[in-house]
Amino acid sequence: MKPWRSNCIPQRSSIIMTVLVAITAYLCSSISARAGYCLAFVYMLLLILNSLFDQLSCWPRGKKVENKYFFALFWGIGLGVLVPYVVRQYLLQ
Repeated sequence: MKPWRSNCIPQRSSIIMTVLVAITAYLCSSISARAGYCLAFVYMLLLILNSLFDQLSCWPRGKKVENKYFFALFWGIGLGVLVPYVVRQYLLQ
């Protein structure tokens, strides 16, 4: 079994949308703390939706292609809001 099969790599459009969502989420959470909390709440809802519904795939697997909008929201908000927060809290102390 190959570790990186071609059908397990996200589509290029999904990655571009993820970068745009991550930049937007980071800027929104930097401007307003309330917006950051709302985005973190949306991320928790996306985690719940991902676990409940199999149609909303946040990563391609096997013959199933990822849902590019769900992929972009899930990974974009995670990279734009949660990663900078963790870096600020734990690595820059």
